[in-house]
Amino acid sequence: MSDWKFSVEFEGKERELNKELSIDLDDLVMELARQPAEYSYWLAMRANAHNLYEEKKSAHSFLEEEVAARFREQAVYQGIKRTVKEVDQLVAVDGSVKSSSKELLELSRAKTYLDVAVKSFEQRMQALVSISKMEMYQMEFGFKTPRSLREDKKDRRRNVANEERSKAEIPSTASLGKKTSPPSTMLRRPRSSPAAFEMPTMDDFMKELEEK
Repeated sequence: MSDWKFSVEFEGKERELNKELSIDLDDLVMELARQPAEYSYWLAMRANAHNLYEEKKSAHSFLEEEVAARFREQAVYQGIKRTVKEVDQLVAVDGSVKSSSKELLELSRAKTYLDVAVKSFEQRMQALVSISKMEMYQMEFGFKTPRSLREDKKDRRRNVANEERSKAEIPSTASLGKKTSPPSTMLRRPRSSPAAFEMPTMDDFMKELEEK
C-alpha cells in the first residue's frame, strides 16, 4: 500500500479507510472471512448517515421558515416593509440558522464519504474473489499470479546477489598460480640496539640475488 490516508469520522468515531481496505495476500482465507462483517458495518454507517441527513434537512427547512416568520412579524410590528430578499438575507445570517447549516454540511460530507467507503468495499470483494481464483489456478495449473510473479522476482534478485557474493569470496586462478616470495630482509633493521646495525655492501646485495 501506498502512504495515502483517508479517514472517515461519523458519530464521534474515526476509522482509517485505507487500513480497512488493505488485503493481506498471505492470509486470503481470513480476508475473505472478515469481508462480510466489514462491508455490513460500513453499509449500516452509510444508511444511518443518510437518515440523519434527511432528518436534519427537514429540521433545517422548518427552522428557516420559523426564523423568516419571526422577522416578518417584527417588520409589521415596527412598521417596516421588508422584501422577500431582505427577509432571506436576515435568515441566512441568523445564529441558529448558521449553526444548523454547519451541522447539515457536516452530515452531507459524512454521507458522501460513507458512500465512497461502501463502494470501495464492494470493489474490495471483487478483488478478493479475483485473487482467490488466480491462486486456485496457480495451484491447479501452475498459472502465475501477480503475487507469485513478485516472489519469483525476489528469488531471482536473491540468487543474483548470492552468486555475486560467492564470486567475491572465491580467489581468482591467477592469484592461485602466482608464487609469492618472502619479503627481503636486507634493509630491515635488527631488533638489537642501533649500534649493532650494519649497512649491507654491494657484494652482499649481489650475493643475495644470486641465491634467489
